[in-house]
Amino acid sequence: MPEIISIDSTKILQRAWEIFKKDWKIISVIMLLSTIVGRLSSRDGNSGLIDLAIFLASIIFTMISTLVSLKLVRGQSVTMEDITGLKNKAWPFIKTYIRYFLYIIGGLLLLIIPGIYFALKYGFALYLSIDQTDSSGEAMNMSAKMTEGVKGQLIVFGIISVILNIVGLIALYIGVIVTSAVTIIGFALIYEQLLQRVKPSMEGLPIAPVTGPGMTPDAMSPYGSEHPPTPTV
Repeated sequence: MPEIISIDSTKILQRAWEIFKKDWKIISVIMLLSTIVGRLSSRDGNSGLIDLAIFLASIIFTMISTLVSLKLVRGQSVTMEDITGLKNKAWPFIKTYIRYFLYIIGGLLLLIIPGIYFALKYGFALYLSIDQTDSSGEAMNMSAKMTEGVKGQLIVFGIISVILNIVGLIALYIGVIVTSAVTIIGFALIYEQLLQRVKPSMEGLPIAPVTGPGMTPDAMSPYGSEHPPTPTV
């Protein structure tokens, strides 16, 4: 099992807020468009063709938001070339997306708890399909290894994120654009932290190097210039 670490939800979200304030425009636009797509999907009376278009749009925005959040966390600029380049990742992402949700649905049919477990275990597979591998199987296996020993902490972060987004919804839907952007950056910070801790134990797997402008140790840390908290047993 990889080294057990502590995920400090408060400091993660503080760091995410700092990143958001520096580069808020692009992630806010993506969250706004995603919110609109979500609202359209909840409307009654949509035709099958419209529902398919909405589903494909939601996948596109999920891909873009995943890429952008990782770029922001790594201190890298987001270019149009980065976004258009996602077309090469579309099929691997869709395969991983389908496989991930089939696991969750199957688990939910088995008295709910297995579905929650699978959602946590494979929760970073979509990030990995954008960032590391074109294989849905490898993305699922890598996510399983990354989340060993931290699923309880991920639940805590998820609950806090849900509460923040509910507060954002209360603020006339404007606040949810900010809170959803901050929480998705927070998940990207956690992904980065968990990816770094398992790299030494994943030799032979296609782990892509993380390089680029701003990739100093502090930039790589979910806690900025602070040291990560000491794990608790």
